[in-house]
Amino acid sequence: MADDFRIQRYTEADRSSVFDLLQRAFSEVYAQHLIRTWNWKYDSHPLNREAAQVRRADHEKLWAYITQTYPADLRAQWGLNLDDLNPVPDDAPYILLLKAGDKVVATEGSLPRAFLINGERHLASIGCDFAVHPDYRGRQLSMRLALRTMSEHRISVGWYNTNSWTSTNRWEKKTAPALNQVTRTNPPASGKMRVVTLVKPIDWSWMIERATGIGLPASIAALASSGAHRVGRRRAKLPAMPGVDVFELKTFGRSIDDLQQRCSRDHQVIGIRDSAYLKWRLGARPDASYECVAAARDSQLIGYLAYRIVEREGGRIGYIVDFLIEGEPGSAFALLVAHAEDRMVRGGAQSIVCAIANARFRKVLHHCGFYVAVLGVRSYLSAEVNIPDEGTKIYADLGKWFVTIADGDAEMSF
Repeated sequence: MADDFRIQRYTEADRSSVFDLLQRAFSEVYAQHLIRTWNWKYDSHPLNREAAQVRRADHEKLWAYITQTYPADLRAQWGLNLDDLNPVPDDAPYILLLKAGDKVVATEGSLPRAFLINGERHLASIGCDFAVHPDYRGRQLSMRLALRTMSEHRISVGWYNTNSWTSTNRWEKKTAPALNQVTRTNPPASGKMRVVTLVKPIDWSWMIERATGIGLPASIAALASSGAHRVGRRRAKLPAMPGVDVFELKTFGRSIDDLQQRCSRDHQVIGIRDSAYLKWRLGARPDASYECVAAARDSQLIGYLAYRIVEREGGRIGYIVDFLIEGEPGSAFALLVAHAEDRMVRGGAQSIVCAIANARFRKVLHHCGFYVAVLGVRSYLSAEVNIPDEGTKIYADLGKWFVTIADGDAEMSF
């Protein structure tokens, strides 16, 4: 597929052209939001340098698999270009540009995310912020960038809305016959799931107007449909656990690192939540403020829960963004949810959302009064092991993950 497009790495000199593309490809609100957070989201990411080192270490094995498995004519048909890219500093973000001459017509961002897979550290690529100039749509240009990104990362994770999910599935359906044929003896691993969002309504009339697919007990549904606003009320007294103190966690330090190390034994796949990552993810974002409640027993941290309140959908929504609990979630997680809920209700939240959690944590949230619902569009999650490897194969089994919305970029978009 010969054409005049070429792929390059993003450099500081491309910034104005990329920002112009963002304003043409996205809504004005999201484009301006992304421009405001660009330095934080991409340039200041604490894992940029490590990710560059991992790409170099994996390059030979990845490309040997690609060139041996996928014939040259198939790579050309898909638009997978393996030419050398322009050099950039190790601490530069991994952002790909597609240019027609000197014009930037498409771009894809990638955020590094560190995972422990069966106790071993690996870096994944989170694809995000695909943008294609309106004049160049319908040519599958975003897939060229996605394929190039996957060719340089052993494992990937994708967070999708309905539109991007539909587009990706359409591409996969189109390429499946050829892909299955060439990889039948040594296939990579992948997994997909629809994100199950849980919502706790505070103002029920507001909730009923905006949510879809919400399953309510008959008694509560009757009250809500009759016009009742707050079916429940704030607790007169918050729950407690013997010997456990709940407090506001204002800094991320050694206690977080110790908690992360202990919790990593409980999960086969878990994103690393050490102090360096949380200082960037929750402490340095320029356009959002997060609060964090934590629980400690005998001065040892046993869990935390981070949240924020957002003006959205014509109301105030509280989002449970991240959490980590030592051992079984049970009482400790329920305790932190209750304290965070109390703070969010006092902050005017009309509903509380936990966008994603694994089955054990969803069970606790159900007991805390959360229901499955859809606010806005549906979301989806995928995981890919881009080169066959028994040591990381389990990464593609999303049911084995400990996961929160902080493991991707979806919550960064508002």
